[in-house]
Amino acid sequence: MFLLVACGSGDEGTGTPGSTSQTSTVSTTSGMGAGGGTGTGGMAGSVLTVDSPATGSDILWSAALAMTAPLGVARVVVTHAETGASCEATAPYFECLLDLSEADAGPVDLTVSAQDDGGAELSIVTHRVNKREVTTPCTGDGAMLSSCIVERATMGTSAGFEGVSYLNADDAHANVNTSTMTGVDARVLDEPPAMVPMGVRMGVVNESRSWNPTGGWCSMPRCFAGSRRKRAMDLYAENLFFFWPEHRDHGLRDFYMWQAPFFALSQGSSSSERDEVSKLLRALGVMSPEARDAAEQAKLLGPLMSMLLVRSRVDSDVDYMTAEAFPTALDNLDNAERLLSMAAALRADELAPLATIAAHTADFPSGWGTFGQVLDSPYAVGFAPAMDDGPHPESFTVEVDLTTKDANDRRAIYFPVILRGDASVRVERTGEDSWRITGDYPEDRMLMTNGIERTVARTTVAFFPHNGMWMGAPVMVSVGGHPAEETAPNSNNAD
Repeated sequence: MFLLVACGSGDEGTGTPGSTSQTSTVSTTSGMGAGGGTGTGGMAGSVLTVDSPATGSDILWSAALAMTAPLGVARVVVTHAETGASCEATAPYFECLLDLSEADAGPVDLTVSAQDDGGAELSIVTHRVNKREVTTPCTGDGAMLSSCIVERATMGTSAGFEGVSYLNADDAHANVNTSTMTGVDARVLDEPPAMVPMGVRMGVVNESRSWNPTGGWCSMPRCFAGSRRKRAMDLYAENLFFFWPEHRDHGLRDFYMWQAPFFALSQGSSSSERDEVSKLLRALGVMSPEARDAAEQAKLLGPLMSMLLVRSRVDSDVDYMTAEAFPTALDNLDNAERLLSMAAALRADELAPLATIAAHTADFPSGWGTFGQVLDSPYAVGFAPAMDDGPHPESFTVEVDLTTKDANDRRAIYFPVILRGDASVRVERTGEDSWRITGDYPEDRMLMTNGIERTVARTTVAFFPHNGMWMGAPVMVSVGGHPAEETAPNSNNAD
C-alpha cells in the first residue's frame, strides 16, 4: 500500500488528490480526503455525526462521507476494521471517500473517530451502511452478451436495444456490426450529425477518421473545434456519446493539450474504436427499463456512458480517480462483462450525478507569451499557448466554479485529483464549490500510459462528483505547454 499525500501538490501521473488551504488531507489507496460538495455539512456542531450516507443506506463500492464535528476537532478518521480501509477528513469540511470495494456485501460497520491536533481521540461513533451486491447479468463473447440482453428484454429485466441508435459517421469506413443487437437502429452517415437526427433517442456515434493537413495528422476533435468537438459536446447533453481514433496524436508524444469527458479516443487508427462502441451499445441495452427511461428523461445517458466506459476498466472508485484510468486514448481491454454489471446496477432513483464547470479567472504570466482558452465547454476547460517561446518563469492561476445536477436530488461531494502535472500544481478550495488551481509551466515530461512511455506537456486537474451511490464523470481543467493544434507526424506512431 502506498500513500497519496494531498499536501497541495501532485506528481506527473500519480493521480494525487489536490488539497485545499482549509483541508490538508492524507490518504491511502483505500481512501482519500474530499475536496468539497454541494449542500450543507462539514461545519462544527455539538456532537460528532455522520450526515451522509444515512444510517442503513445502501452503497456500492465506496462511501462518500460528510460529517459534522464538535468545535476543537481537527480531523475525523473513518475506518473499516474488516478490510483495513480508512480515510481522513479535516476541518472545516469533514468529508472523505472510503474505499469499500473489498468489503463483503451486506451490513458494513464503520468506526468514526474525532481527534484533536495531537491525535487524541475526542469522540467516537459507529456508523452502519449496507453494501449492495453487484451481479454479472451476462457472460461470454460479444454475440452471447447481445443474445443475453435480448432475452432479458423479453423478460422485462433489461430495456433491450429498442430505442438505441448506432450512428456510423464515416460513410461505413469503420462500421460496427450490430446484427446480434436485435432492435438497434443502425444508420450510416457521411459525417457526425450537428443535431440529434430525427427518431434518435439515445446512442453511440463513431467517426473513424483523422485530419491530414500539410505536415502531419490531427485527430478530429482536437483540430475540428466547431464541426467535430462542438458536435460531440452538444450531443453529449442529448444522450449520445462519440468515439474517434487518436491515430497519431497519442504516440511517443501526447499531442493533446487538454482532456474532456464528453467523447472518447481509442488507441490506434481506423476501426480501433469499434469494440468500445459495441460495449456502450450493450450497456444501454442491459440497463433496466426504469433506470434507462429515467436517465433518458434527465438527459444523463451521455455522461453515464462516459463514466461507465472508464469506471469499468478499474477495480474501485479510488482507482477510477487516477492518471492510469484516464489515458488520453483508451487501449484494448476485456471489460465488457464488468461494464454490463455496472450498467445493470443503475436504478431509476440512484442515477450518477452530472458535474459542470466554469472558469471565471485565468491568469498566465506575460513571459509565457500568448495564452488562450482552447477548450470551452460545461464539462472541461483548457488553455494553451499560441506558440511555445520559453523560458517560463512564474505560475499560472485558474479559478473555477462547479455545479451539480442530480436527477434524484442527492448531495454531491467533489474529490479533486491531479491527473497530469508536476509537484508545483496546487488545488485550493476557495468556497463551497469554488477552486483555485496554480502551477508552473507544463514542460515536457515522461509518463507511462497504455504500456508506453510518452512525452506529455499538460497539467490536468479533474473533479469527481460522488452522490453517495455513484461517481459521476469528472469535469476537467487543463493547461497545455504547446500549441493545441500542432500536427503529429507519422514518426509519432507508437502502436
